[in-house]
Amino acid sequence: MKFLLCIMFYILLLYVFHHSISRWLEVSKRNIFAHDIVNNHHEKADKTTRMLAVLVLITGSIINNASISNEPLVSSFSSPLY
Repeated sequence: MKFLLCIMFYILLLYVFHHSISRWLEVSKRNIFAHDIVNNHHEKADKTTRMLAVLVLITGSIINNASISNEPLVSSFSSPLY
């Protein structure tokens, strides 16, 4: 219970600090889903990174589902060895 209370207090302090510094520096709130591209090179790199991430997720899902055993591959690595 004390740990949860400490975490909540820490989050509150972060929120208050962020809010006060933003007001003091007169910074406007930015949209969470803002997507600002600097130039064409950055846009191409962004698209490549996104496509690579999707490809890795799909490939990992296929490998995980096609494993021979009924357990996913990740659980065999995370289980204790004793």
